[in-house]
Amino acid sequence: ELIHLASLLHDDIIDESELRRGARSVNAEFGTKNALMLGDILYSKAFYELSKMDARFASIISDAVVKLAIGELMDVDLGEKFNINKEAYLKMIYNKTAVLIEASARCGAILAGLYEKDFAEYGKNLG
Repeated sequence: ELIHLASLLHDDIIDESELRRGARSVNAEFGTKNALMLGDILYSKAFYELSKMDARFASIISDAVVKLAIGELMDVDLGEKFNINKEAYLKMIYNKTAVLIEASARCGAILAGLYEKDFAEYGKNLG
């Protein structure tokens, strides 16, 4: 959840969004610099908590965060052109949204001793 919140803060900065979920965005309310630093703090706190866990979880989540950042770059690159290239759009939304749900479901399956690939696929499709 910390990573998701951090990604939303950064997304609002990149998109210059004034609103998030019907309320003023953090960057609109407190400024871009404060929103950026808060996002960085949330990322750092999330990875601090992950550092206390089995290294597999940090690896899975780190990989997801890299993909999330790539998805954000793809979003910037696509701009308003996402209607033109469906495949690129689907890859972008997978990276921006589904990867965190996929990673969370996979980690949950590992913790429960269940087959992680099935849960990862479920998380990917849910996202």
